[in-house]
Amino acid sequence: MKSNFTISNVLCTSWSTLLSQIWILAGLLIGYVLLSFILATVFSSVLSSSSSWVGGFAVNALSLVISLIFSLGYLKNLFQALDGDEPRFSAYGQQAHKIVTYFVSGLLYAVLIFVVYGIFLVPYFYLLYRFSFVGEVFGGFNYAPVVPEDRVPALFFIASGALCLLLPALYISVRFMFYQAFIVEDNAGIVESLKKSWKITEGHTLRLFLVVLTMLGIMIAGILVFIVGLFVALPLVWLMYCCVFRRLNNQSFSTQSSLESVQS
Repeated sequence: MKSNFTISNVLCTSWSTLLSQIWILAGLLIGYVLLSFILATVFSSVLSSSSSWVGGFAVNALSLVISLIFSLGYLKNLFQALDGDEPRFSAYGQQAHKIVTYFVSGLLYAVLIFVVYGIFLVPYFYLLYRFSFVGEVFGGFNYAPVVPEDRVPALFFIASGALCLLLPALYISVRFMFYQAFIVEDNAGIVESLKKSWKITEGHTLRLFLVVLTMLGIMIAGILVFIVGLFVALPLVWLMYCCVFRRLNNQSFSTQSSLESVQS
């Protein structure tokens, strides 16, 4: 299935949307960072005066809830911006009831990726460790291992093999990456959001991987611009995420409608 988006087109659309709402989108992000800093300061002072683990658990739970609500609301704000509307603060209250779905879906997403990592990487490094050379190189953590020059090619191939084995996990992460968007936009459930993401990304994996690399490059550029650039880079990256989601979801819906009309 041919993709109905290009990286340049997605980037241009996202950038123009960001410029039209940059003060609101960047301001919300800055406000969240300031709120998190204030809460962290207050919580640390409270915890320093109390050694109870219950207090620490409550503080961490509250921080998690605030983070989940902000993530859901901010994602909704980005979709509103793409629609040409002004992002509304009411989105945070409207999305708050989805925090359990959002948290469990994210947890399941992470577990799937780590399981795939483990299936391929753990046996690989276990077998490698059986060779004396690899054991000598990676056996100690309190010193910098010295690799003989004649072993450098072998070490290079070992690292290359490990990188190749990361591909299945990267594939899984790309196929399920839109679960958050389905929760916000379609009120999808835990498993439903992952299934829908898998469906709309079918046949688009390579281009989505290139989009992710572009987003990563933008994030690195934002960090290099004295960290402040992150308040522009983050909204831009998430707008690209929302833009690609919309186009893939619309394409999937159009294809499904066409099939249903032909069958009828």
